Amino acid sequence: IRPSSNKGANHLTCTWKVTDGILANVDILELKKDNPFSLGKQLIVDQDEYEDLDEIIARYMQPISNNVRDIMNFKYYRDTQGGDKATISHILRTEKASNPSRIPYIFSASKEFPGHFILAYYPDKERCELFRATPFGYRYRRLNF
Repeated sequence: IRPSSNKGANHLTCTWKVTDGILANVDILELKKDNPFSLGKQLIVDQDEYEDLDEIIARYMQPISNNVRDIMNFKYYRDTQGGDKATISHILRTEKASNPSRIPYIFSASKEFPGHFILAYYPDKERCELFRATPFGYRYRRLNF
């Protein structure tokens, strides 16, 4: 957790490692600051309010980390070098060729959109969609799961 380099004196940035080579940033808005060098008494992350940095770690970062770990331990998670389209295509086409009646799908971390994951599947043509882990589960197509 560090002062934000591009959002001003009322913002902090929490950087977390999604997977090897992928770092995601979380913006923390500080409100009710006594002076420019103190920590705000009210901290906002994704419209949720926190009282201190320990609470952000416990109620925001840890649950996200647990959900990310669940995704990465899932049997259909694949390392695609950060969502490399050629790698994804090769995996899906290989699986489709081995069993044409099945719809193959995989999950992978996205380097282009840090903190998001790719759901790639191949019903009749290759398709990729993004979703992300949240403290409350997963956000996909603007819905929480």
